[in-house]
Amino acid sequence: LFVSPSGDDSTAAVGDMMKPFATILAATASANIGDTIIVYPGIYEPTSQIIKDKVNYYFHPGAIVTGSFTLLSGTFEELNVRGYPYLHILLH
Repeated sequence: LFVSPSGDDSTAAVGDMMKPFATILAATASANIGDTIIVYPGIYEPTSQIIKDKVNYYFHPGAIVTGSFTLLSGTFEELNVRGYPYLHILLH
């Protein structure tokens, strides 16, 4: 799954890099166990938790995730977050 600020959640297609999601939340909601969400450079301001257990996340350099609330909380069995994001995440 691909995420880009120029994407569109209503027309995004899983597995099609030419039809990315606009938000990490929409991509996360569409992801299945073992999927990888690739986040392209841009500023993302999700309104709730962005991580899903057993889903992989890769952040390209320049991907900025910010929020004024908890973006990642809980216990995860398998959490794989890679890349070079600039994250503002409040962990509880």
